[in-house]
Amino acid sequence: KKQKPFIEEMILFLKKEYAKVEKKKKGFNWISNTDELPIIFKKLKDKELIQKDETIERFMNIFNNKEISLSDRIQWRSQKNLLAYFIDKLFQNQKIPLTSNLWSIANICFNGANNLAQSKENYLHNSSGLPRNHHLIDSLF
Repeated sequence: KKQKPFIEEMILFLKKEYAKVEKKKKGFNWISNTDELPIIFKKLKDKELIQKDETIERFMNIFNNKEISLSDRIQWRSQKNLLAYFIDKLFQNQKIPLTSNLWSIANICFNGANNLAQSKENYLHNSSGLPRNHHLIDSLF
């Protein structure tokens, strides 16, 4: 009986701690013209890089610098190093700012986006320095 208040107190503490972590899971901060997002979205769908049934609202949500829930994540359909290249191109084309947690944000926004930094290193060290099918991403911008 004496443990019950302690357990309830611990549950409350853990809920508060979890809430702090959850609030930090924000998407990308789009710093370019927002009219470009629907165009990029359509091209990604047409090239089958994201799901055909993906919605523009969910896509735009990952670029509004707000909290992203697991259900808001976008399913990337192509190879992982192409997603790393896409994120890198967003930065290079000044669509998103460079942050120290760029790859962590990508992992929050896209399903299957773990180890993107390693994926980038891998394609940088191949013979062309570019991932296979990089032209699909280059044509977005």
